[in-house]
This record gives sequence, C-alpha cells and structure tokens, in this order.
Amino acid sequence: MAFNQKEYINNYKKENYKTFKVEMQKQEKEHLDNLLKEKNLKGAEFLRLSIKALENGTLKKEEEDN
Repeated sequence: MAFNQKEYINNYKKENYKTFKVEMQKQEKEHLDNLLKEKNLKGAEFLRLSIKALENGTLKKEEEDN
C-alpha cells in the first residue's frame, strides 16, 4: 500500500486540531476581515493574540449599561 499524504494530513488534523466557529453579523465580519488584512494577521493568529490578552488581563469585556 502506498503512502497517502492527503489521508495522513486529514487524519493528523482530526487528531490534533479543533475548529473554532462563531457567527457574526455581516458588517462585523467584514470589519474584522478588513482589520486583519490591514494588520497582516490570519484568523488563527488573531485568536491566539486574543487568548494571550485575556490571560494577561489586557482584554476585558466592557460592562454594559443596565
């Protein structure tokens, strides 16, 4: 049996990765896409930076007015 690289990659991803999916309003998503492009960031890089900011306490959810 020959080595199937595509199958190997698919299996590797299944075992080692998970998808983070979020629904956003179209305008928000377009704005995010533009910001990421402007800052030369990929979605995964943005998420990793956001996680670090949460861990460091530099990213906090704004309090909503009641």
